[in-house]
Amino acid sequence: LSLADYCEEFYFSTWTMSHDNVVQIWELFDTGLIKKVTALTGEYFRTRESATYSILAMGCEERGQRLFANKNHSKVTLLQMANDYYIIEGSANFTANPRIEQFVLTNHQPLYNFHKEWMEKLLANGMKSL
Repeated sequence: LSLADYCEEFYFSTWTMSHDNVVQIWELFDTGLIKKVTALTGEYFRTRESATYSILAMGCEERGQRLFANKNHSKVTLLQMANDYYIIEGSANFTANPRIEQFVLTNHQPLYNFHKEWMEKLLANGMKSL
């Protein structure tokens, strides 16, 4: 986020999240550094980390943002800032995992749109097949 004044769109897909990461997202949103949040998480997160999931869910509801939990294990982050379209694709969840992880950071609008499109389809169709 230090690359721009703010992030217009923040989409992320993760299997699970830590409490600290959820809190940080809402701090960034509440200070205006993130304008729009769309979260896709795994059902595992909703059922096994219900207290942390509730903070994310209540934050989305209170702030008019979007959340969808399904059989998700993908780890993709989209950040649209000014004329930049950043994509982070990797193995890491939004946790403080002490393991080796990998990711690829790309600034490419067509790839950003590809990921945004499948995420939007999931949100629009619920659990229906794509």
